Amino acid sequence: MDSIDDFSNKQLLTNELPDFEAVELQVLHPDYLKVMLIYAAIATFIPAAAFVAAIFLVEDAPLLLPIGLPILLIYMLFVFAGVIIGFKRRGYAIREHDIVYRSGFLSIKTTIIPFNRVQHIALHEALFPRMFKLAGIQLYTAGDESNDLSIDGLPKDIALRIKDLLASKIQGQ
Repeated sequence: MDSIDDFSNKQLLTNELPDFEAVELQVLHPDYLKVMLIYAAIATFIPAAAFVAAIFLVEDAPLLLPIGLPILLIYMLFVFAGVIIGFKRRGYAIREHDIVYRSGFLSIKTTIIPFNRVQHIALHEALFPRMFKLAGIQLYTAGDESNDLSIDGLPKDIALRIKDLLASKIQGQ
């Protein structure tokens, strides 16, 4: 911009903005649902074990079983339903200038990270995903960590290709 005459700041009408929801998202690998169910089983095992222990340890608790068991079952149902429904809503897309990721169960969150905001990319292989040959990529952005993006449940070869692509895009800026 050489002079003030070159400056432009025209209004953009909302009906003319690009629709990110029109992007066709790639689904995560189906085996990632198994990984998420393993994590859910671990998360529900702890309260279930505590409930069973309480039944045997508390001698006079007449309401423990009729009230505690339905609460535990509702909790377990909510956790597993959340995992299954949340998995079906996850997806990602790589576009020319950014990456889009959608996730959520009760509320759906869509994150769009422009490549020029990415400072670092990491590949993660946790224990259970690694058993299914899955990995995740983590995009670290300029700013605070609430702007970072993690996409798990990718086949390892695709995660590596995405990491290499994004690394070349941010180095070419």
